[in-house]
Amino acid sequence: MSTNELGPQSVVGLKDISLDMMVMQANTMKLSDQEASRSNYSKDEPCSIHDSFSIDRHSSDENSPGAKMKEDQCAEEMTISGSAGDDVSRALIQRRQPLMELVSSEEGYVRRLKLVKDFYIPAVNPPTTAQSNTENIGAPSSLPHSDSHASPPVAPEDLAARWRIIWGNWIQLYEWHSAFLEKLVSVVESDPDRIPKLFIDSRARLRSIYSKYCENHRKAALIAEQYRDFFEELRIFIGDKEDVVSHLMQPVQRIMRYQLPIAEILKYTQRACSPDLLLWKKTLEIMKEIPKDTQLILEVSFELYIVFYIVVICLLASFQCHINIFMCFLPSSRKNLI
Repeated sequence: MSTNELGPQSVVGLKDISLDMMVMQANTMKLSDQEASRSNYSKDEPCSIHDSFSIDRHSSDENSPGAKMKEDQCAEEMTISGSAGDDVSRALIQRRQPLMELVSSEEGYVRRLKLVKDFYIPAVNPPTTAQSNTENIGAPSSLPHSDSHASPPVAPEDLAARWRIIWGNWIQLYEWHSAFLEKLVSVVESDPDRIPKLFIDSRARLRSIYSKYCENHRKAALIAEQYRDFFEELRIFIGDKEDVVSHLMQPVQRIMRYQLPIAEILKYTQRACSPDLLLWKKTLEIMKEIPKDTQLILEVSFELYIVFYIVVICLLASFQCHINIFMCFLPSSRKNLI
């Protein structure tokens, strides 16, 4: 059919239809090109849109309540761990003070034992042979007095005979504590938790030597009081600041004072969560137990001496009473003779 047969209106309609078809084909080709370019872009190059989406997703996960709770828990655990470590370090540093106090007090005690051993005990020798009292006096050159030309005081004969009673097992105390001090000094810096074993291993020995000393202490103190003037002269001659009664009391006081620094050491050892805590507890128990035994010995010794003096006084009073009764029955001529 020709265009002449269709008429003018039909020709215009056909033109419009063909134009629309051309536009549709152009749009289709454009969309195909865009899809091809998009597929090539996704294959060859990374997509920034996808990356940004992934970053946003991770950031959203990090900002979620569960993630924040986990971070807070980790931070809290790190804080607790650091705080516990600081507490242990602080406790170990604080424990050093009572440890050094234990060592320094032991050093002072050994020096005092040595002073008595070197200068008091040799000052008078017991009369084992028929020597004069002057020959029994220790050599003045061995004593730390200020005046080298001064002569030592002369001990009464009855005191020289009781000289060994005064000092008892003093030299034994000095020898044991000197060896103990060396062990104490050797471990206090490098491994202080070995100190409890020193006390635990010495338990029987400490009880033995201090029980023996305390049994003799009351008698020694009474003799020293009886000859106070002589001991005062000897103290001045030696140049000592302490009197003999104070020296004799020193071992009794020392055995009772170990528990004070050990209790402090135990407190800080517990704070430091040391595995040797039980050993320190055992040491404290021992150093509380031995003084109780020695204190009991001192009390029994004191009671025995009181009973002894009461018996002596009663015997003297009874003897005096019998003398008075006897005198009453004597004739006056006999009384004058008596």
